[in-house]
Amino acid sequence: RNSKPRLPRGAESMIRSFRTVLRRVGYAPISTVVGGDGATCSEDWSTEKVRDVLGKHSLAQWASIEKTINNNLHIVAAEDIYLIAADGKRYVDFNSQAICTNLGYSTQSIADEVYKQMKEVPFLESRFFMATIRAKVIDFMREVMPGLERFHFGESGATAVEAAIRMARVYTGKKKILASYRSFHGGTAGALTLTGGVDERHFHVDSSPLEGTVHFADRFPFLMSWGNTPQEANANFLAYLEEVITLEGPQTIAAIIIESIVGTHGILPSPEGYLSGVQALCRKYDIVFILDEVMAGFGRTGKWLGYQHYDGVEPDIVTMAKGLSAAVLPIGAVGVNAKIGKYFETHNLPIGSTYNAHPSGLAAIWGALKMYKEQNINEKVTTMDPVMKALGSKLKAAHPKSVREARSIGLWGMLEITIPPKFQDDPNALAGTISKGLLSKGVFTLVKYHKHMRCVIVYTNPPLVITEEQLTGVFDGIGEMLSETVDPLL
Repeated sequence: RNSKPRLPRGAESMIRSFRTVLRRVGYAPISTVVGGDGATCSEDWSTEKVRDVLGKHSLAQWASIEKTINNNLHIVAAEDIYLIAADGKRYVDFNSQAICTNLGYSTQSIADEVYKQMKEVPFLESRFFMATIRAKVIDFMREVMPGLERFHFGESGATAVEAAIRMARVYTGKKKILASYRSFHGGTAGALTLTGGVDERHFHVDSSPLEGTVHFADRFPFLMSWGNTPQEANANFLAYLEEVITLEGPQTIAAIIIESIVGTHGILPSPEGYLSGVQALCRKYDIVFILDEVMAGFGRTGKWLGYQHYDGVEPDIVTMAKGLSAAVLPIGAVGVNAKIGKYFETHNLPIGSTYNAHPSGLAAIWGALKMYKEQNINEKVTTMDPVMKALGSKLKAAHPKSVREARSIGLWGMLEITIPPKFQDDPNALAGTISKGLLSKGVFTLVKYHKHMRCVIVYTNPPLVITEEQLTGVFDGIGEMLSETVDPLL
């Protein structure tokens, strides 16, 4: 009776979970939880404490802790196009983080759809149960994506690419996959193998785990030219690609996968006739034509999907993610045409995971799709397209030595920044200087050195809800940063 009562097995964990829920809904402050180690759930998570815990106990992606957590901003809130740091400073998110927060941060309507689904039934295993939300999402996507008849939902863009490749191989009975050197298709082993060597992340993959991958030179080469006009360049490139196909053996090639618009490595709109030309070769040699729309899709260019800019382009398979749910929850998708869909009516699709077609993720898609439509995002981006182009041209004219090139489609763009002699031996340091200079102006975006393009890239990819006034203000800030950091060195 005088001793401390012993809790039943598992009770401590249950208490921790219950108190965490109470804390999250604001029921009561929690100072400590049951635990022999004295662990706390203190509400006081200062920037120093967060950096200490993450610096000591987390792992980074694509980099070391030293180069990420030790330098990252501590964001505690967000609204509209702004990220709000713990110190109260607001930053325009000028890259939509990873080109995914397409609808910005005032997305309560999406959160409401997710909450509604989680209250009704948060999870259903798609092998055993039907979910209404899955049918609603598919019905909407069929309407805005003519030519795509069936849809598969995974966890990300990379898993969508993995699924697309497996579908193509099963459907054709062939193995080889042709992919462009100038590409990025995701971070899983297969998707990273398909990613071209122009992306240094490709070399994290040991011994090419996706056997049968064949890379071809891109329509947009770095050190050569396919021709003096777009028409001549298309013709020469397509002749080259056909030679690759015939030499590899069309009877061995399951699919060709390309980005409808080259993203990470240039943001290069496809010239008219390029995509349709690749499609024609696929039809001629019975090869599945896959378009990667993970970045280009969902309003980024003013269309639901990037390839919808080009007449006659009807891919067999399309991969999607990022803006699909406006990044509110992680989920990706694959859409297939009627021919491939018909095949899998009677043939097993050997793809799956526990979280396939997760209802809560689908609810995020549903909320995002409705928001794109209700706010006329495609029309808005189409209107903003000439504004972004004009601001880029104005910036280049004002800083002719610093800005080598400015290009965009819709609200998807980049600036090529000349590397001054001072930074020739360490261009990554220039990228860091520019990034810090932009942060001082209240602008966050991705800035990186691209060794094949031989410049520093400043990405200009804001949430699609940005106003003309806001966009102009950011470009003014970029101009001020260039005047202070790069122009004096050239």
